[in-house]
Amino acid sequence: MAEPNSQDSNEKWGKQYTSPSDLAMAKERAEQRAASELVTSRGDRWRDMQPSKTLLVWCCVGAVALTMLVGFQWGGWHTANGATTLATSAAKDAVIEQLVPICVAQFNLDPARNEKLIAMKDVSSYQQASYVTDQQWATMPGAEKPVSKVADACAKLILSAND
Repeated sequence: MAEPNSQDSNEKWGKQYTSPSDLAMAKERAEQRAASELVTSRGDRWRDMQPSKTLLVWCCVGAVALTMLVGFQWGGWHTANGATTLATSAAKDAVIEQLVPICVAQFNLDPARNEKLIAMKDVSSYQQASYVTDQQWATMPGAEKPVSKVADACAKLILSAND
């Protein structure tokens, strides 16, 4: 039986090795090189990643900034000053809403209301609130002066009810 040509089998590994142990070592090195050159998957790279402290700190800063952006823009969060402004505005609107029916009742109690209603319709829309103020309908019982926003809402309600 003929022995395979040792030169042919050793040429694919680079140098020509003469001993079987050198051949085994060359094959092992070639396999290690081939294994290190394999394409690793994203999952493998993710598992093997070891982030630095700087990267972790910046990730935390980014997460905080993103949380605040989402919370204040779409989450309904408010600063203390913003919440105070909203509460004050809501309270004023609620007071006006409660005082407008009193203004309309004072209009209905006026003996010359039909003539004054015709006169109010003739006045331009931006002057109707001052007309209601001049007639003292927006002055609440016990108050000395009329409430301007009540006069505006009262004029709109009187005109819409009498159309």
